[in-house]
Amino acid sequence: MIGLRNGIIASSGIIPTSVANLYRWYDASVSSSVTRSGFGAGTVTAWADLSGNGATLTTAGGFEMGYTQAAQNGLNAITGNGSNSYMMNASSTIYGSNYTIITASKSITDGFGDLVGSNDITTGNFLLMNTYLNHVRAHNFMNSGVNAVDSIVSTPTNTNRICGQILNGTSLGVIVKDQIDATLTLVGSVGAPSSVLTIGSRYSGSSGANFSGNIYEILIYTRALTQAELTGIYSYLRNKWAITTT
Repeated sequence: MIGLRNGIIASSGIIPTSVANLYRWYDASVSSSVTRSGFGAGTVTAWADLSGNGATLTTAGGFEMGYTQAAQNGLNAITGNGSNSYMMNASSTIYGSNYTIITASKSITDGFGDLVGSNDITTGNFLLMNTYLNHVRAHNFMNSGVNAVDSIVSTPTNTNRICGQILNGTSLGVIVKDQIDATLTLVGSVGAPSSVLTIGSRYSGSSGANFSGNIYEILIYTRALTQAELTGIYSYLRNKWAITTT
């Protein structure tokens, strides 16, 4: 059963705010959270955080992401052009302690199309790729260099997907559907964490690693979620966005 709660479509049972330590929540289906401008209001200048923490995403002129109505299951999406579009919030310190990032999105191109990041690839930063060589990839950047883990299952482009990454102590995992599909033990020490959250790009600007495709919803928690919580969030996103594939 799917119901409407506070203007947000939700599956019965778990919703993002019912899981403790929700830090950031961006939902393209909530039109009131998206500020648009330009011809046909097709470009996005701000995307409000629904977690209650007030971390609105913004962007500079010329780098705006797009807005597609009824993109998936009759719901709207934020779209990346794969060239120079992105959004950011400069007060979002995530890396440096346990966290979970879960996204619902559709990547159009394979490769360096970075979905969620922290504005750098140096120590104290993280990065999530929806599709890299037909796999979801999670990065953690430590003092010793790059820690990267790819999903075991194949995740082709042009496919709606629920994916993410989870950090639990020194274990970095990549999430596909509701499963921690692959993990690695981090090597190195954590540097000073970035305070910048980027959506649709590795950096705050045109980086050659901009995401191409639809972004439906992004959830970030400041702890490692349990398997039951991952399954509940997956069910919420799957039912809401009608995503049945990887």
